[in-house]
Amino acid sequence: MAKRFLDTESYSKPWFRKLPLLYKVAWDYCLKRCSAAGILTLDIELADFQIGEPVDWSDFFKVCGERILELPGGKYFLTGFIEFQYNNLSEECPPHKAVINELKKNSLWEGYCKGIYTLQDKDKDKEKEKDKEKEGKGGAGGKPKFTPPTLDEVRVYCQERGNSLDAEHFWNHYQANGWVQGNAGKPIKNWKACIVTWEKNNTTPRGSPRNNTDPRGNLALRDKLLAEMETT
Repeated sequence: MAKRFLDTESYSKPWFRKLPLLYKVAWDYCLKRCSAAGILTLDIELADFQIGEPVDWSDFFKVCGERILELPGGKYFLTGFIEFQYNNLSEECPPHKAVINELKKNSLWEGYCKGIYTLQDKDKDKEKEKDKEKEGKGGAGGKPKFTPPTLDEVRVYCQERGNSLDAEHFWNHYQANGWVQGNAGKPIKNWKACIVTWEKNNTTPRGSPRNNTDPRGNLALRDKLLAEMETT
């Protein structure tokens, strides 16, 4: 039996960790007993004897899913075997010719050339799809991802609540600081809740620009009152 590479990370993979102990042994048996092309001719009686315990092979193959493809004549093809062992097969490479001939003999070469039996690529695509789904849900926790509102959305919400907040001032403040709040700079999760807080506090957040139309504020009002008192 020819030597081959073994995946030292197999026990770290979620699908393999979930296998019952007997199925782990059966998977290891398939990897070691298959041909150089990843094709296994399974003699169930011999396999059970060599493993030391009867295996429910029908259920085992079902659990393995696309990792093992059933072929005619009691043969099985380990779909990720070739890519792991050789990366890419080439008809120009002498050591690969015997492998390619066996694939052709079992009507697998055409499918290999089309990339049908590159299971690792399929797994990568599935992982990418999962990552996209997580991003759409706001991460692995499945929480909605925060999207900053537009100025018009803030104005409409303020009108709906009938408050006297300056919507443009509110929007400019958080747009400038990256939509964070508090001294710790925690990201905002709900901008509508921030508006409600502004309503209750009825004050301008610390560090935000104030209305500069009268920089003297109450001092100007005091001077005006004093001037009116002097004329009376």
